[in-house]
Amino acid sequence: MLKKELVLSLIFSILIFNSLAQSWNLQTGNLLYEGYSYPDAIKRLEYIKDKDLDTKRKLAQAYYYTGNYEKAESYYAKVASDKQHTAEDIFNYASVLAVNKKYEQAQIQNERLAAEFPSDSRATKRMSNRNFYQNLLSEEKNILVKNLNINTKHADFGAWFLGEKIMFTSSNTSNFAKEWALNELPYLEILIANTDSVRELKNPERLFKDVEKQYNRGPATADSSGKYVIYTENIPNTKEAEILRLKLMETHKTGKVWSKPTEFAYNNKEYSTGHAAVSPEGSMLFFVSDKPGGIGKTDIYVCHRQDSAWSEPINLGNKVNTEGKEMFPFYHPSGYLFFASDGQPGLGGLDIFMIKMQGSQFAGNAVNMGKPVNTNLDDFSFVLNAEETAGYFASNREGGKGNDDIYAFEIPIPEKPKFVVGTVTDKEGTELPGTDLYLSEKNSAGADTSVSECGGYYQYEIKAEKEYTLLARTPFYYDSEVKFSLEKNQDTVIQNIVLRKIPNPSFRLTVVEKSNQIPMKDVRISIEDLTTGERRTALSSADGTLNIELTKTIKDTIRYKILLEYPDFLARELVYEQEIKDFVRYDFSAELYPVEVGTDVAVMEDVTIYFDYKKWNIRSDAEPQLEKIVSLMNANPSIELELSSHTDCRGSNDANMKLSDNRAKASADYIRKKISNPDRITGKGYGETKPVNDCDCAEHACTEEEYQANRRTEIRIVKK
Repeated sequence: MLKKELVLSLIFSILIFNSLAQSWNLQTGNLLYEGYSYPDAIKRLEYIKDKDLDTKRKLAQAYYYTGNYEKAESYYAKVASDKQHTAEDIFNYASVLAVNKKYEQAQIQNERLAAEFPSDSRATKRMSNRNFYQNLLSEEKNILVKNLNINTKHADFGAWFLGEKIMFTSSNTSNFAKEWALNELPYLEILIANTDSVRELKNPERLFKDVEKQYNRGPATADSSGKYVIYTENIPNTKEAEILRLKLMETHKTGKVWSKPTEFAYNNKEYSTGHAAVSPEGSMLFFVSDKPGGIGKTDIYVCHRQDSAWSEPINLGNKVNTEGKEMFPFYHPSGYLFFASDGQPGLGGLDIFMIKMQGSQFAGNAVNMGKPVNTNLDDFSFVLNAEETAGYFASNREGGKGNDDIYAFEIPIPEKPKFVVGTVTDKEGTELPGTDLYLSEKNSAGADTSVSECGGYYQYEIKAEKEYTLLARTPFYYDSEVKFSLEKNQDTVIQNIVLRKIPNPSFRLTVVEKSNQIPMKDVRISIEDLTTGERRTALSSADGTLNIELTKTIKDTIRYKILLEYPDFLARELVYEQEIKDFVRYDFSAELYPVEVGTDVAVMEDVTIYFDYKKWNIRSDAEPQLEKIVSLMNANPSIELELSSHTDCRGSNDANMKLSDNRAKASADYIRKKISNPDRITGKGYGETKPVNDCDCAEHACTEEEYQANRRTEIRIVKK
């Protein structure tokens, strides 16, 4: 008994220990994650047996930040398939699939993102050109790229022109033994180096000669004079779990001495401000921030120089910024802004983009720089010399030497992207966003497809001295096709497209008096759309018509229930059904007649009822005929009818009387079951007693037509 109690006690102790260990690992892992110690966070969080969604999401992010993209993909897949997934989860899964070069699967997730979160601009940008992966992979720009000798296993990035030298950021500084938790590398420092004829960086030294520090400093930017520098730095937090914040610091050079750095006017302890880029003449300052009110995780902003101060920051808007990260801006004297983004359509990770600025506006959309500048991993911090022939960028692409490497590039033949741009409108100037566009080059198979954006705007990158055809197509408008070409010395051709609207299909109801076919004015017309449930009431015009412009299109069906009412006339209820096969007017006419005692509504409603020989059961072909009377009586709840059945003179009087009476009553019973106040209709058989001609089978030889005329059903009004 004692042994059993000891075993149970041991098991209970183990269970308590495991529970406490799980809780400790979760708490510690979360703290390490929030403190950017991703490698250590992974170790703790992987110990958790039953991982919740938040833990899986953190592991996915931690593996991504530490470069283990296969494990990141595995966890992102689990997170994106969870019922509580967000738009960010799907986007991150698509992104890591692209990083792992699984582009077809990545596009499936992009389409899923667009379907589940259609307002996400990252999805709409990717859906506007569904072939962007294939296009980027198949075309390689005429740019020569090489990895610099100065790169090491550490982080090297952020090259910037500083007079005749190059300023860059690196953690390859022997002064610092302290490692940063985020990447386990020494803290970043700003260096300057000489360049040689093949753009290698030589003899690097620190820009600032201050004492050893334990925080990151860099990247940095400078104006063309080289005397104004603004750089990014962070200061370590007092609490490990606090969020890392970045800020910008400004300094000016007098002689050979840099002034004491001062904080940028728009720094804020509540959010990060960093990755600055000053324009060459020093009139504009671009920077990156995650400040509240932005579009995405990090947005690019611009300030303008006003005397000696910077203006309030302006968000560059959704031509540049997305729900993702936009970073590392660079403004070229030609007016092009270069930046890195993971939200714009790219090959994976951060890609480098360019967009033309015209004052405070942008000409066109951001253009992916393509291969070989961009890869499936992070490519960023792009700079281009004033001559537009060479520059530098950074990447953690395969084949590099370290965490991030600096790459030099040369453009043997300077080339700028060339575009056709324009808007799609109708003849009244109404913008037509969502128009399908098909651009094809002469003598080439296939077409590039896209969709016009907000404001009806569109843009295609094209080649000079080529002939193109652009087809625009959107519902309710005629297709429009334009042909154009771009001269060699042009950068952009503007080709606005005006679409001519197809007249909407319409429905016209005409009401006439049955006896003389004269149009009837002021007939009360009540129409119910049996598809949508929409109801409308109107009066017929002087020509007896009611016109309705339809919002339906080809292959839709018009299904209307129509009630016509006019004083002293029988109301009529009709059903109109018609498939729309063309954008035309669909006409329907209806006849009304006065309500008068003695009127045979069977004649007026064209009702013909047939019975089998010597039988009185209601045949299937008789039911639609009787339904006409049901509809009439329901539309006119006060009228009373007598349904009378008649035979010809052949056969015995008694047999004919009995047969006709049975038929009349069977018909009346059918109607009686479907109307209000069933006593309003009676059925009576008259046999051969009321012929409509002289055919009496005794003194007059009858034709078959005369027999048929006497075999009839009459439905007469007996009371209004």
